[in-house]
Amino acid sequence: MNPIQKAREDLNLTRNELSKLAGVGYSTISSLEKGRQNSVNDDVLQAFEQLGQDKDKLKAEYDNYRESEKQEILQKIN
Repeated sequence: MNPIQKAREDLNLTRNELSKLAGVGYSTISSLEKGRQNSVNDDVLQAFEQLGQDKDKLKAEYDNYRESEKQEILQKIN
């Protein structure tokens, strides 16, 4: 599961609530959760930190998630 989505759901937040806390658009949260963005917006990481989450760990988990998705695609091609 996408680590951003998991963290949000663990905190019982909606995408809309997280977007408001982070000061970003709903579409930013949606794009992150669908794995469409290469990196996590700093404002989103700051919001998670304010909610008691380790932002560095969350960023690393998202980066690993994206990398594993890329590797799966490359394996299909080869």
